[in-house]
Amino acid sequence: MAVESYIGIDLGTTFSVVAYVDPSGHVVCLPNRDGEMLTPSLVMLDDDDRLVVGRPAQAALKSRPQRVAEAFKRQMGKERSSCRLGERDCTPTYLSSLVLRQLVEDAQRTVGPIGAAVITVPAYFGDRERTATMEAARLAGVDVVAMINEPTAAALANAFAEYVAAGGDPGDLERASIASMAPGISVVCDLGGGTFDVTVIRIDGSEFNVLATGGSLNLGGRDWDERIVDAMERHLFEQGGPDPHHDPTARTRMRLEAQTGKHVLSVKGEVAVPAPYDRVADMMFTRERFESLSDSLLEKVRRTIEDVMKDAALDWAGVDDLLLIGGGTRMPMIRRLAGQISGLTPNTRLQPDMIVAEGAAVYAAILQVQGETDVPDLAAIDDVTDATTYSLASLAQQATPGHCFDDAFAAAAGSVSLNDVNAHSLGVIVRSPRYDRKVNSILIPRNTPLPASRSRIFVTRSDKQSRVCIPIVEGEVRDVGTCTEVGACVINHLPPNLPRGAPVEVTISYDTNGTVRVKAEELTTHTVTETVLERAPAKRENNDKIAELAHAVAQFSTN
Repeated sequence: MAVESYIGIDLGTTFSVVAYVDPSGHVVCLPNRDGEMLTPSLVMLDDDDRLVVGRPAQAALKSRPQRVAEAFKRQMGKERSSCRLGERDCTPTYLSSLVLRQLVEDAQRTVGPIGAAVITVPAYFGDRERTATMEAARLAGVDVVAMINEPTAAALANAFAEYVAAGGDPGDLERASIASMAPGISVVCDLGGGTFDVTVIRIDGSEFNVLATGGSLNLGGRDWDERIVDAMERHLFEQGGPDPHHDPTARTRMRLEAQTGKHVLSVKGEVAVPAPYDRVADMMFTRERFESLSDSLLEKVRRTIEDVMKDAALDWAGVDDLLLIGGGTRMPMIRRLAGQISGLTPNTRLQPDMIVAEGAAVYAAILQVQGETDVPDLAAIDDVTDATTYSLASLAQQATPGHCFDDAFAAAAGSVSLNDVNAHSLGVIVRSPRYDRKVNSILIPRNTPLPASRSRIFVTRSDKQSRVCIPIVEGEVRDVGTCTEVGACVINHLPPNLPRGAPVEVTISYDTNGTVRVKAEELTTHTVTETVLERAPAKRENNDKIAELAHAVAQFSTN
């Protein structure tokens, strides 16, 4: 039986990319059904009430925006969010599953059967966003062997490229590790269409150790587009044109023209931005004006970079490489700012749109070589539905052992290890005796190397308390209103007549796969409860809906 390929998927806000490592060790980005490497992350409801992904949806965006969903990655993990397509409401998770399904099907046309995938996510994604991404993959039938943060994937791809650029042959790595020619400490700045991440990574031989990460889920290229849209609105008012605020088609046209204008301003000093109405003259827009209007966005970029460097306890003299990735880093103002902050010449040698998928592909190959193929037993997950609904390959095919790489590449890949940190602090909600209000008591601070385990002792609040509920949250401050609850651990049936102030020890463990384990022990009687806050496809009460969605995604792939 032929060995199936492992692929890397960059599921982006604006575009998505798939890559894999061929048997000789070369990283290859795979074309989609339109022969292009970049698949627009768009979904359209066509006239036949079918959902269509990619280039056709992009073509319809300007004329029929009400039937096209875009930028839904920014809404991942938000339970109540949905996108309106005609008369249909679709969740960001469902829309993402459609994109993933098409990406995998297109990849199969080139490389044959797909065994598993590594999917990248923004480093600053929290548990809810990562859970939603995993759920989208399960709906699409994609077996996810790992999720990897986008900047970490880029650093891995860059290390591999550095080795090749130094004269190494990817098919002849017997005497050199993949990271042997890579910079010692890299700062990776990833400005995509919807998010901004900064990650500091130390590379030592074949070990990739993340020192710190930070970012924003609401800072990306689209925010720079909006600066041009705002300027166009003022231009329309000055020209006596219509108010576009209640005209969705005009608003979409303005944003698309703004995006095109932004791209032009990366190579030219001035651009004519067409107005959405024929009787209004084009707006002449200069790079200087664009940069001036972007001052507040640039300040957010600066502050994020400086905060991550502070968390990493590094100054720029100790940094060997400043790697810029993501389409937004093509803007001269971003490259100039990065150079000014660091005193370094930014590394822009690799394709900013491709490098994340390439890194995911390298990591997928590494995992395939190392045999870390513990794909979840889909048939055992909450009895959702037949497991084949979730798998592009049969369970027998999933179990196919081995890999297809040359011995030299396999020897080098076998020694690579990635050690990450948690992007968000984990804590428990408790009542503060000093302030008599609920607060977040942080046990595992952000940027703690994983795996990590921390314990703390709390006490019961009242006499004869029969149960203890311990909510687990992500958040950086004590104010619980700004935190995100990710689960809870409950001790039921405490012994009778337990006095107020009985000690309860809470232990939170966070492993390298992002799984959170919580143990609570009432220390008077040693009553123990343990739970695992795993990223499951859905809560049990939503299983019928998830099964319905999985069937819909499967039907979509045949349209």
